[in-house]
Amino acid sequence: MKRATSKKPISNSRIVPLNLPAQMERQTLGNPVTTRLESAIANCYPGLEADIRNLDRRFFPGLVFSFVSSGDPDDPSPNGAKLTDVDLADPDLTSPPPDKEKLELLSNAISSGQAIFLDALTADGVRISLRNEKNQPYDWDVAWRLVRSLRAGKLSIELNTRPSWPTVQHFPMTLVGSRRKYQDESGQISDAYHPGELTQSLCSPWQHDFRDCGCSFWASNRPDISLPARPAAEHAEDPVIWIRWDRFARTPPKKTVDQNRPFEIDTYEINERWKDLPFVLENRERWDEYLASPEEPRRSVLDEKNVKGELRRLAGIEQALALEYLYARYSVRFGDSNLTPEEQLHADFIAHELLVIAISEMTHLHWVNVLLKELTNPPNAKITGPYRPALKVSPVVPPKNRKTRSTPLVAAIDDFIAAEAPSGTIDGQYAELLELFTLRKYPQSLIGLVERIIADGVTHHSRFCEIKSLLARYPGRLVRDLKDLKDGDPSYALFVKRYQELIASLDQAYRSGSPATKAHELMIGLDQKITEQARRKKPRAVPLVEIALKKKEPQKR
Repeated sequence: MKRATSKKPISNSRIVPLNLPAQMERQTLGNPVTTRLESAIANCYPGLEADIRNLDRRFFPGLVFSFVSSGDPDDPSPNGAKLTDVDLADPDLTSPPPDKEKLELLSNAISSGQAIFLDALTADGVRISLRNEKNQPYDWDVAWRLVRSLRAGKLSIELNTRPSWPTVQHFPMTLVGSRRKYQDESGQISDAYHPGELTQSLCSPWQHDFRDCGCSFWASNRPDISLPARPAAEHAEDPVIWIRWDRFARTPPKKTVDQNRPFEIDTYEINERWKDLPFVLENRERWDEYLASPEEPRRSVLDEKNVKGELRRLAGIEQALALEYLYARYSVRFGDSNLTPEEQLHADFIAHELLVIAISEMTHLHWVNVLLKELTNPPNAKITGPYRPALKVSPVVPPKNRKTRSTPLVAAIDDFIAAEAPSGTIDGQYAELLELFTLRKYPQSLIGLVERIIADGVTHHSRFCEIKSLLARYPGRLVRDLKDLKDGDPSYALFVKRYQELIASLDQAYRSGSPATKAHELMIGLDQKITEQARRKKPRAVPLVEIALKKKEPQKR
């Protein structure tokens, strides 16, 4: 939303991205940086950026459904999940598909005009009918919710025509398969979904629905205020109301929505005059042919031969930050009954946020190892030599390669904010990697993985800023005074042993590609033991970073 609150002129320079990845990749003309993944609002159904109903349209590999409604309570026969397409090129189908003949029959039936609907689902031995007690089909929303509730795994579906004519051959029809796994291990959406498919059902801001949008958020080329056309004209740098009804007037924006309203095209009128509203590029209204500003010199990119070393370095930083965040969490008085109810609430919140961020960093460690493994093995081999899990903790972290250390939260919070600041640092470390992957046309799944890591860093920064504000609200109340366990203490040796077991378990899981179930159990157990140490009458902290830096990376097998 770019509603005017003052007469301050708008700069006519391009939008400056907050993060390096947004600066490095080539921008699409007219699209602001807010359309990039790492700057997205990220709401859905139906949302501004995605409609998650479109994921469930392809819940059964090879078939595409639409969730439809007649809108007539007296005629529910067209309601439910209607089969609209058969996709034999679906990448999640085995080759050849086990029900290829049935899929071809369905395709022919759709082409001949037959209306085919989903009648029932059977998962985990339970049959779920898509009809009510009167044998009437559920409306679209109930059918969608039932499909949405399915877990990935074995599934059979029952299809039938409507009306159910006994003379129609092959129906009712049952197909056996699996509910599609929408995302792979790294979180990438299945290639079965075509570009634009997740947004195809969203509203269009190119018509009158941007007149009084409830959420007040549209693309930057349909803003609330803009600079007028003809830069050489008088007052060309003073902002005007973009949706003004008098296109020749230089109507400055007022302070409130109600004050602006009399000067704007009204709801009915915009149906006829929407084409009179110019596009806005570089903050200025454009009526003539647009010539883009000269491109800035591109940054130097990472050399392909250095990808292996860069990935291993980034993995070390991710693990180092995770350990720093966990140590800081144990200095928080979460679950402490000696605090007031309000203080307990905020201490528990801070501890929860720190844990979520630390888990996110460990997830990034896993994703970086996925990248290493994918780029080591065919068909994406770009790295020579066998794959070795990257599990060594970096002795330095951003910004400015400060020393990795175990520090209580109050003393560390500014370092955490700096490390996660947009391009401050950790997300900026991935920028050249993203540029290289994009320029060299690496598989989209790998590019998407790097983008997800970058996007997470933006949310980490905002969370740490919120934590800092809470710490300032209760100075000294939400944290413990901890003293580190020392080398030579029996408990210290126990924690070293358990940490080494954890890393060995992760190493084995990463090499084999199997779920890290044992490692997760070890993490939970280690967390419980460290929490017990921190809550003792004489609290002790476990210096995770120092323990980790003593541990050498697992030897090559």
